[in-house]
Amino acid sequence: MPSNLVLKLPDELVTRFKSMVPNRQRTRVIASLMETEIRRREKELERVAAEVEADVALKEDLRDWDTTIADGIDEYVPAPDEKR
Repeated sequence: MPSNLVLKLPDELVTRFKSMVPNRQRTRVIASLMETEIRRREKELERVAAEVEADVALKEDLRDWDTTIADGIDEYVPAPDEKR
């Protein structure tokens, strides 16, 4: 089911868009542009995630931090009526 999305765009851009893209094609064109941009960003995020996964030094640092998990120090949680 299609959803609505309200956008605020510069007047000049909207005017140019309306003059170049016929009324019955506008939704499809905008959806295509959005899909292209989302895919580009997803690929970039995947690339960065792969770099992080391959970072040996970071893995070593995280392993060092993992040793603190069972160090006996619990996070302080104030009582409901206590100010932080």
